[in-house]
Amino acid sequence: MTDQTEKKPRTSRRKKVEEQDTTVIELPAATADLAPLNSDAENRERTDENEVLELPVLPLRGTVVFPLTVVPLAAAQPRSLRLIDEVMSGDRTVALVMQKDAELEGAGPDDVYDVGTISTIHQMMRVPDGTVRLAVQGNERMRVLEFIQEEPYLMARVQRAPEVIEESVEVEALTRNTLELFQRLVSLVAHMPDELVTAALNVDDPRHLVYLVATNLRMDAEERQHLLEIDSVRDKL
Repeated sequence: MTDQTEKKPRTSRRKKVEEQDTTVIELPAATADLAPLNSDAENRERTDENEVLELPVLPLRGTVVFPLTVVPLAAAQPRSLRLIDEVMSGDRTVALVMQKDAELEGAGPDDVYDVGTISTIHQMMRVPDGTVRLAVQGNERMRVLEFIQEEPYLMARVQRAPEVIEESVEVEALTRNTLELFQRLVSLVAHMPDELVTAALNVDDPRHLVYLVATNLRMDAEERQHLLEIDSVRDKL
């Protein structure tokens, strides 16, 4: 963060965030609104963490969707479009995993990471060039156990992989430090809206804070994947 030295003008209005593939979040308010979805609904979903789910799998190029975040995505491959159409006619739940090679067309089971995110597609918009734009919400971390289908799109048996959330003085201190550094970064970087600080201040879950901050930082895709795969929230901080 030391190379971000240009101070944000006081008169600047919120600007559209530069697109980095599909990794950018532009809706801090939507992120803040995840609080109620992260309570009763999530607890119901986690009644049996060992439950094996069969879900369609959407490979992502150069991006990771973290749990407890809302992000825009774009899709263009025919099998991805078919997957999305079928998911939208059902419960809108999909497993999102990142491809190991962002340039690869038609990624198969060996071409994606095992750890990803169970997500919900909230909005879909078709655009004239034939692609679709999505607003997806990451719900919880998951691990692929085995693929059971490759055509017309990937499907897999997956298992929830909840993070280890430690309650300690160290975690509280790390959380405060992360929040303070994020506030400072937002104040220095012109394209980061001030609403992000409000969203971060309203987060009372250190895991949620980690993913909110990481979603809005410029990070390599592999760094994002590594962060997702870390089990301990303390180590994530």
